[in-house]
Amino acid sequence: LLGGLWELPGGEVHAARRGAASVAELLRARTGLAVASVARAGDVEHLFTHRTLRLRVFRCEAVGGRLRLDGWQRHRWLAPARFEGIPCGNATKKALALFQEQAR
Repeated sequence: LLGGLWELPGGEVHAARRGAASVAELLRARTGLAVASVARAGDVEHLFTHRTLRLRVFRCEAVGGRLRLDGWQRHRWLAPARFEGIPCGNATKKALALFQEQAR
């Protein structure tokens, strides 16, 4: 459904393991990076024709590790100003909008 579109790193954190430490563990497992300053940026809800996707969006800072691919074909670091124009799904666009709103 979303093949070929860019996504932010992340994944599912189970309800019993929520919080900054769980987000940091998930990102380390998915990207190889250690993160700090994990802060909730907000929530995104996106309705597909057959289901609703609810995302908790976090902002953090990479503080160590070596970036590696885990399930992705390519990766790229982008400055927030360069987010516009990248091919991504509407849920990702909503998450990126949270970051842009907070930067103002």
